[in-house]
Amino acid sequence: MVNPNLFVDDEPWPASSRTNLIRMTDLFAKEGYILNGGFEPEHFLVVKNPDGSITGWDPQGIDTLAVDYLQDIMKYSAEVGMYIYQCDHEDANW
Repeated sequence: MVNPNLFVDDEPWPASSRTNLIRMTDLFAKEGYILNGGFEPEHFLVVKNPDGSITGWDPQGIDTLAVDYLQDIMKYSAEVGMYIYQCDHEDANW
């Protein structure tokens, strides 16, 4: 995921959602508030089968993929300044 700061003619673009988020975060901070957000990205890891159908991607067949995968999401999110308070795996039924 990439959330760039958008600029036009070397000025922050006022219609950019990230520009507005930064502006509002600064405004709240001046008033003594901290702006927190809760995001819940939903997605599935799947494999397309030769017949065109899909199945959940679980190479070992024991649903251990989530642990390493979620750790990677948390690690790389932190590297770009997005610190995750809670991250968990929800099982899907196939």
